[in-house]
Amino acid sequence: MYATKEDFATCKMIIIDELNKRNLLKFISNVDNIVEDILNIVYSKGGDYSDKTIKSFVETYFDVEIYKKFLVEE
Repeated sequence: MYATKEDFATCKMIIIDELNKRNLLKFISNVDNIVEDILNIVYSKGGDYSDKTIKSFVETYFDVEIYKKFLVEE
């Protein structure tokens, strides 16, 4: 199952919340790249796109700092 526009929007909101929690909102211009990366990871792992699943992947994504490949301070 491929992600829908609604899945993309949900993931984006969860990522923005996570950026805010980690005081990284200055990097928000790259959020769409992070959304796409996370949704691809969820898909490749066979997960669904529920809020709970996306939130779990987002938290881990930020905990292990995978997001850094997309963050360039402007």
